[in-house]
Parts: sequence; C-alpha cells; structure tokens
Amino acid sequence: MLDRLSVRQAYTILSLCYLAFVIYGSLIPFQFRSLPIAEAIDRFRHLPYLNLGIQSRADFVANILLFIPLSFFLMGVWFRQIRPRYVKVLDTLLVLSFCCFLAAVIEFLQHFFPARTVSLNDIIAETAGACIGVVIWLSHGQRLTAWAQNVISEHRPRSLAEQALYGYIVALIFFSVFPLDLTISPVEIYHKWKEGKLVFIPFTGAYESSRQFFYDIFTDIALFIPIGFLAGKTIGTDPRKSSKLWMGAWLGFAVVSVIEFLQIFVYSRFTDVTDVITGGAGGAFGFFLSQVTADRPATTDRVRTDPRPRPFPWLNSVIVLIYVGILVSLYWSPFNFTADKILIKSRLKDISLIPFYSYYYTSEFHAMTEALRRFLFFLPLGVLIERFWKNTVGKAHLIINLFILGLLAGGIEFGQVFLPGRYPDITDALIGLTGGMAGVWIFRRIFQAPAYSEKKE
Repeated sequence: MLDRLSVRQAYTILSLCYLAFVIYGSLIPFQFRSLPIAEAIDRFRHLPYLNLGIQSRADFVANILLFIPLSFFLMGVWFRQIRPRYVKVLDTLLVLSFCCFLAAVIEFLQHFFPARTVSLNDIIAETAGACIGVVIWLSHGQRLTAWAQNVISEHRPRSLAEQALYGYIVALIFFSVFPLDLTISPVEIYHKWKEGKLVFIPFTGAYESSRQFFYDIFTDIALFIPIGFLAGKTIGTDPRKSSKLWMGAWLGFAVVSVIEFLQIFVYSRFTDVTDVITGGAGGAFGFFLSQVTADRPATTDRVRTDPRPRPFPWLNSVIVLIYVGILVSLYWSPFNFTADKILIKSRLKDISLIPFYSYYYTSEFHAMTEALRRFLFFLPLGVLIERFWKNTVGKAHLIINLFILGLLAGGIEFGQVFLPGRYPDITDALIGLTGGMAGVWIFRRIFQAPAYSEKKE
C-alpha cells in the first residue's frame, strides 16, 4: 500500500497522524475545567519563564523533539525542489509559522486543563524543534525520502534485514541517551557516581527486589536480540559463518559499550558494566536464532514456492507456550492473587480507558522505557505466531493474529486486576498488541521473499 502512495500523499498522512498525536499528548489527561476567555487570555499574556534545573531539562528537550518530526513532515507536504527560490522561502516560512502558531494555541488551551504545566519554556522549545525539523529537511530531506522509498520498495530479505539492523542500532542509541539531560560537568558526574548511577562492577547495582533484578536482566538481553538476529539474516546461511555466535556477541558488545559510554554524560541514565555482558549475550542469542530459523538452500531442481523455514509444528507450539509463560511470569509475578471482591471492584473502576493516561503521571524517561519494553516483549510473540501460517496470503489469518495477540495482551492486563502489587492499564495492552503485530509484519517482510528457482549446474 505504502509503495502506491505518492511522496506528497505519504507526507500528508504522516503529518495529519502526527499532528493528532501532538495535540493528544499535549492535552492528556483531559481534565477540562471551565475558565473565562478573558482570564485565559490574561494568563497567556503573562506566561512565566521557568528556570530549569538539571532535573527539568528532560521536559524541555522532550518538547524540542516533539516538534522536529512535525515540521519535517509538513515540509514534505509543502516544499517542492523544482519551485522558484522565493516560493521555497515562502513554503519554509509557512511551515514555521504554522508550527509556532500551533505551539501557542496548545499552550493557551492548556489553561483549561489544570493538570498541565503552562510556561513560556514550552513555546520556545517547540519553536526550536520546528526550526530543527526544517533545517533537517532542507539539508537531508530529499535523501531521507529517497532512502525511505527504497526500503519500502525493497523485497530482498537480506537487504531488508541490513536496513532494519542499521535503523534499530540508531534507534537504540537514541533511546539510550533519552531524555537528553546531558552534562559534561565533573561535579554533576561525581553526583551521578554518589547516587549509584555509575556501576563498574558487574551485578552489583541496587535493585528493589530479586523480581526487579531478573526483569531488568531479561529486558537488557531482549533489547540486543534483534541486533544479533538481524546481523545473522544480513550475513545469510553460509555454513562457514552459521556457527560463529561470537559475531553476534561482538556486535552486541560493541553497540552496548558505545551506549554505556554515552550514558555517562546523561544525568538521568545509569552506566552499568552488567549491561555490557547482557548486551553481548543478547547479540549472541539473536545470532543463534537467525541461524536456527534460516531457510536452507534447495538441493533439487524444483521451484521453491515457500522460502520460509518449516520447523516441526509441535516445536513452534512449545516455543510459543514457553514464551507466553515467560511474559506471564514477568507481569504476574509474584502471583499473589486476591479474591477480595471490594478490592477487585475498586481496581476495575480505577482503570482509565484513555490511552497513555497513566503514562502522563510518570517521567518522559520512564514512560518511554516502559513502552519500549512492552513493545519489544510482544514483538517476538508476533513472529512466532506468524510462523504458523507458512505461505498463507490474504487478510483472514492477519485478523486471527490480531485477535490472538489482543487476547494475550489484554488477558495479561486483566489478570493484573487480581494482583494488588500490579497496575492494569489499557495502554500497556495496546502497546503489546502493536508490538505483536509489528512482529507479524517484520516476519512477513524479511522471510516472505518472492518465489525463486534453483537449478543444478
């Protein structure tokens, strides 16, 4: 579908979707309070400028990042390389003016939602983000667009895996330095060390409980499995390389070492040597999975119509059940279920049906981390479920996949209603469902190559 859209149509859809996201994220949790227009205008005219300490830099940076994609997408809609120079200047000014106007309108509307913090800092940050997005478009917009078109139209599994590998590494590094509360001050770095955020001896970091320890270790390994897996798919199934798990481990070590070094200069982040070990283990395991699931070359003259791996059905079922068990253990541990009807009724009543409602009341760093974890935990489940369908075409099995993944993601959250130490959230179920369907899509894109024939020489 995407490859049938024109560039302008694609950027229009992206702009509208992202604009809705910006407005939604800026007004959540939607606790509206009536306010006279004259009073709202007076408050807006006297917006305070807040002096931000290091603990508040994350919010300022988040607002900058929020408007970068918006202005970039809008430039893709309006800007045309073949137009006269003065028209290009007008297009650029139009995009910047719209973004500045939007930032001001959002800040004005937030006066009617008292849960939001209103300040001049937000308008400045969002305007700066819009300027950065425009600069990125003017300097690299055409090349990035051409690259995206090539990726969308690409059908060779190895090439897709290579592009996905590069993209994942860049995204992981960016995530690891988010929320970009950067510091090079020796005093602040010393305070990080005193606060226990610099750990140079493996497995000596402070954990709230053994459950939290295993949860963090599992997460760190899971983050680097895609790197080893995609690297293995990029290399292929050369018998001379298939057993070299150290290649995935080495790539994991290299990426995580760069990340841990950069996190020294991000105040809210932890630098822990343990992550180097878990990153290497995740890379090696991902490389192993890529070779185990690899399709072997045909040895006959027949035409291959299904290049995907064909494991024993029962083995795939066992793997799915084991992985579901792991997810249930992560989110239901320590299994201290309650049958208190009053408590259960109260917890059901407290569940908000507004997506990302609970995420607003946490820091940007915590919200992004938990969302990414949930997404990555369900992504392999989507891959495993899609393996059942072999070379099936059509939409019926995709609807079944959607139902199964929705049932699992929603069932895990519903089960937390009966666990006093857990907090069920519809947002987590939606993120899990999205991660699972992303796994389905990735599997079909990387494994379902066009049919080909192999002949004996």
